[in-house]
Amino acid sequence: SVETTFGVKADRYLLLESKKLPTLPRSEHEFLDFKRKNFSIMTGMRFFWIMLTDVETDLNLMEKLKFFFAFRNIDPVDFSFIDLAKTSAAVPTKLSDGTLMLAVEGDAFDHLTSIDFLDTLVRMEDLTIEIENSTGIAKIAKQFSRILDHLGAHVIFTSTGSEIINEDCRLLFFNSDARNSKIGSILKNDFSCQEIKSVEEQGQSDIKVIIGAEALK
Repeated sequence: SVETTFGVKADRYLLLESKKLPTLPRSEHEFLDFKRKNFSIMTGMRFFWIMLTDVETDLNLMEKLKFFFAFRNIDPVDFSFIDLAKTSAAVPTKLSDGTLMLAVEGDAFDHLTSIDFLDTLVRMEDLTIEIENSTGIAKIAKQFSRILDHLGAHVIFTSTGSEIINEDCRLLFFNSDARNSKIGSILKNDFSCQEIKSVEEQGQSDIKVIIGAEALK
């Protein structure tokens, strides 16, 4: 998934694989040309109709319309294009069947995109976060830490729980600033974290996130 591979929070998905669609851009020049040809008022209706009828997505009608106009209104000065295949983030990898592919190297990708997915309000809060993995699957806390880091959160450490919990996510706040924070709202609304009361008066961080097995389904 996008979140697992790139460590970037995705609210929705839009899979543009229809044969009716124009070829997707592979460079900055092609992107600007793609935008001009498919997102203007005169030429965009065909593209929008394909979005309505012939793509894989979890966007509803209003969200598709919002996406169309948001894409249409992108200013070239606010746009950056990265061809990962031409960066150190793309690592040549040979599969068991002999097929060659490019795998994404996490640290190099993070360096390239360190501020591209940043939520400035989250960064300004500067709250500390601990992530506990209670899924029974290794490295989940590290993967989730990357997502929060890209958002601008300050994850100070990760740990492994002593037992598996069959929930999506538990959330503990150790002060009022944490409870009323933007990152707290994101954890509740976007990651289905449920606040629980802490038996500790003060944790080692402002917020503790406990990831459960249901989050992987």
